Amino acid sequence: DLLILASQSRWLDPATERVVVSRAPVRMDFGGWPDTRIFLKYDWGYLMNIALRLWTYVVIVQSRRPGSYVYHALDFKEQIHEREKTFVHQALEELRSQLPTRERSIIVHSLAPPQTGLGTSGSVGVAVVAALNAIKCGKTMTIEEIVYLAHMIEWLRMESETGIQDQIAAGNGSSVIRCLARKFPLSRWRRLRFLPGMRQKVESSSFLIDTAEVRSSHEEHRRKIKMVGRGGEARRNVLDSIRLIR
Repeated sequence: DLLILASQSRWLDPATERVVVSRAPVRMDFGGWPDTRIFLKYDWGYLMNIALRLWTYVVIVQSRRPGSYVYHALDFKEQIHEREKTFVHQALEELRSQLPTRERSIIVHSLAPPQTGLGTSGSVGVAVVAALNAIKCGKTMTIEEIVYLAHMIEWLRMESETGIQDQIAAGNGSSVIRCLARKFPLSRWRRLRFLPGMRQKVESSSFLIDTAEVRSSHEEHRRKIKMVGRGGEARRNVLDSIRLIR
């Protein structure tokens, strides 16, 4: 499940105002694509996923001094200053009016390999928004609001074609999801309940093999959108293949 920890302890460095740690899981899905914009334009979507304990961690160290931010992407061994193409920058821009003007270090690390189809970007997005939610001014967001905002930033601000199931799993855990036709990304979801001992059995019999093969979900979305845009048989083939998965 999504977890957020915040500290304002007197034991912190005097120059540090607050430290926030959040974590969110990635997911394994059963029936992908019915949560995507290209499909929901024509039909409703129904799918299920299981959250995996391959956590994405976000740590925000907020100074008492005014200033900008430094983003440390540990998985890519990068230290990024004010780069607009990152989710962190876009999230800060989206919440700018609600955030105090402070110097911040933002550290992101995921136990799941990037671009493997496990919803890592959705997990990063939810963990980042949840951490910023803990330090922003005004009303605290609900988990549902965090899920929708993380998706909106990735989809609209970063112009990345993505369904919403990744963010739902990151915020809600294992879920059964119904996506509303012609109302993307509005969805209804509930927690997937396991029989006693079933979760442990599933986890103990599952494993991840990293082949180092890069899989770009964004490019795959673009390819399918182009095929649907052609209309006729190409569109029917794409939609029928998704219905078959559903």
